[in-house]
Amino acid sequence: MYDPQSRALTDLAINIQTTSRNAIRGIVTHPHLPPKKLDKTISELFSIDTNPNSIFLQRFHSILPNLAAIACPPTIPQEQLCQYFLTTLSPKRASGRFKEATAHYQLNDLYETMSTEMPDHIHLLPSILSPTTSYPIAGMSRSQISHRLPHIPFALNMRRKLRIPILPYECKCQCNKVYDIYGDHPINCPKNHKGPHTI
Repeated sequence: MYDPQSRALTDLAINIQTTSRNAIRGIVTHPHLPPKKLDKTISELFSIDTNPNSIFLQRFHSILPNLAAIACPPTIPQEQLCQYFLTTLSPKRASGRFKEATAHYQLNDLYETMSTEMPDHIHLLPSILSPTTSYPIAGMSRSQISHRLPHIPFALNMRRKLRIPILPYECKCQCNKVYDIYGDHPINCPKNHKGPHTI
């Protein structure tokens, strides 16, 4: 699922990278318009050397070493990372590396949270995170009636996917075993093997 929080800082960094690069070159390019030359005073606003009093640029350059370390290839020397990020690195490459680092961080954080708060469910994480198990529930357009699951199966499947309790009380299955609150028993029951919609 789209996570704006993980994208905000990296998207800002790439926008600043592109904008400052255009400003330093003194030319603004647009796919549908001819290149436009910028006034020198505008170009100077985007450089920390010519505009050291800018709070925005000060904050950006304080986090730039960390961002550049993630976005730049490992072959770039440490002392050249910031300059390489601002002047040479492709925005597309930077965006790809940011996404990969963010996904890795979020996955580790999720595993750590699950191992602490729901250790009995951690073995289910690979299937929970698999796009193939998410698409039938959340990926298809619900504006088309033919793509919709009925409301009750949709709610049950979504609760099972997110490991949210389904049953607030204990009840017995036809095989005389007690249903678990997450609805896992009907999937594994040898006598009533029909899925969560049978609850």
